[in-house]
Amino acid sequence: MNFVTFKTNFYNNASQYYPQAVLLNPYGNDDTIPGHNGPQAPITNISYERAVYSTYVTGGVNYNGDNVPYVPEETFNLGAYYNLLIGHITYSPKIWDIYTGKQHIMDDVTGAPSHQTIPSFNVLNASISAKVPFQNQRAGLT
Repeated sequence: MNFVTFKTNFYNNASQYYPQAVLLNPYGNDDTIPGHNGPQAPITNISYERAVYSTYVTGGVNYNGDNVPYVPEETFNLGAYYNLLIGHITYSPKIWDIYTGKQHIMDDVTGAPSHQTIPSFNVLNASISAKVPFQNQRAGLT
């Protein structure tokens, strides 16, 4: 399991902000013999980030302490995959979900941070792959 906490500062030509983040990456690995049936490593990632302006003044208005737009406070990924050997072909179905927390947005008219937010959302993904062995084959044209 990885656990990382950091605080740093970022600058651009008009503002300065300090994101504070906590990243938690629990992982496991139940590796079976390659090509054999069985569960594999789960897919996980959790992060929390609080990004606020420490210096941002535009149009004579001070936005210090306001949220930096388009930086979600939390993200979370969770999934799993499985290897299934049928004949000589290994099938690997995978499913994973990606959660993104709400994000503040920038007011394009004033060029300032807004108190409006984009709501949080989930994206559910699924895939399947197949490893097909080829014996005594070589690449190239004859």
